[in-house]
Order: sequence, then structure tokens, then C-alpha cells
Amino acid sequence: MEMPLPRGLKQTVCGLEILLFSVLSPYVSISFVTLFCLSRNVFLFDFHFNNNNEVNMSNLGNRRVTLSSRRIRGLYDHLSPVYDHLTRFESGAEKRALKIASVKSGCIVLEVGFGTGRILLELAKRTGNQGKAYGIDVSTKMVEKTRRIIKKHKLSERVGLSLGDARNLPYRNEMFDLVFNSHMLDLIDTPLISDVLLEFKRVLKLGGRMVLVNLSKGNAWNSRIKAYEWVYGRWPSLLGGCRPILMKSAVENLRF
Repeated sequence: MEMPLPRGLKQTVCGLEILLFSVLSPYVSISFVTLFCLSRNVFLFDFHFNNNNEVNMSNLGNRRVTLSSRRIRGLYDHLSPVYDHLTRFESGAEKRALKIASVKSGCIVLEVGFGTGRILLELAKRTGNQGKAYGIDVSTKMVEKTRRIIKKHKLSERVGLSLGDARNLPYRNEMFDLVFNSHMLDLIDTPLISDVLLEFKRVLKLGGRMVLVNLSKGNAWNSRIKAYEWVYGRWPSLLGGCRPILMKSAVENLRF
């Protein structure tokens, strides 16, 4: 159970977290990103599927998340004013992911965990006048900031924003041509990842595409990600609560 901090001390702690996150993030975001581009009908990996939707995520070697959902929401509310600066080193992975997403005019797309709306804005532009982009995020401040950005670009009619949980998406079955997710599953506790992926699958059209961008694990003993994981194990909030995860087996087992 987390103990509440006095307001002044809480602001000081959050300020230190933001500062350290800005210092540490460049050393990870450049090199340790994996992309999964999958289709419900065309598989881009050599998959061997199980016969059910149950996945034992504990066998995938992923760390457990020690921050509460409330703590994570509060952290990203505080990060929202400077988030784009802190994550500027992720732009290379985002460009690759957008290229893989191959969004066409007229597509209906969803970004889960859109942050400040940087990718969502680009998705909305690519769907054109006949398409639409939707986004959902758990952070109130991120939703507010993105809403202002979307309005500034005069795209409010083509973008639908929601505040909510990735485990319970407020959308109908098989609604989207694309589900895009960047650096959100890094924040989801290991036993809950399969629930989130099943929601992605539920709202994705047959033949639709899912693109995941995540921090990935390093294999070499001197990998920088090893040092990152060491820090995460002791002070996860200093790293924005994100830890590297392995996703390929989880996606395979859920029969995408």
C-alpha cells in the first residue's frame, strides 16, 4: 500500500522523477525497441498457435509492475507538460512503426495509450476525410493536452478521444482496420497483458493490422537494458514506470 505524501514533498519527488527520466530515457529508447506488425489473416511470423486464449505470461520472463495503476496515472499526469521532450528519442521507432502500419485514406484506426497525441495526430492525417482516428488514454492530463492539439490542427471532427482503461475498450467488436500501441504495454502488469491483447483483438477487424512498439530485452551481459532493468527494479517511477518486455510468445498464443 502506498503512503500518501505531503503536497510539497510530492511535487519535489515528481520533479526529481521527471529530471531523472529525461536523463535516463535516451540510453534506452534509441536501441531497445521491437515492432510487431501482425494481420488476422496474413502472419508475418512463423506462428504455432495453441487452441485457447489463455496465456501464462509468467513464463515469458517479464518483470512484474510494482507501481499501482493510480500511481502510474498520477505520474503521467505530471509528465504531460514535458512528455514530448522526454520521449524525443523514440521518434525513430515511431516513424518505423507508422511506416509498417501503412494507414490508407478511409481507414478507421485506434491508438491505445496515445500520450500527448503525437502519433494519433499523424494517424488522423493519414486516414483522410473519409476515415477516422480514435484514441484512448488513462491520463486525464494527456487527454486534455491532446484535445487541445487536435483542435489546433482543426481535426476535431476526425478524431475521437476517450479517457479509459485498455482492458475495457469502449468500442464495438471488429471496428478498426488498425490498432496501434506504443510503449504502453511496458506499463501493464504481466498477468494483465493478455487481457489487454484480447481487447485489441476484439476490436480489430478480420484482416486488420496491429502494430506494437515496446521496450525489449537485451541478451548480451553488458547490454544497456540490463542496467535499465536494475534501476527499474529499485526505482521504477524514475523510468516512467516502463520496463522491457517480451511480447512475441504472448501474441502468438492469442491466435492473432
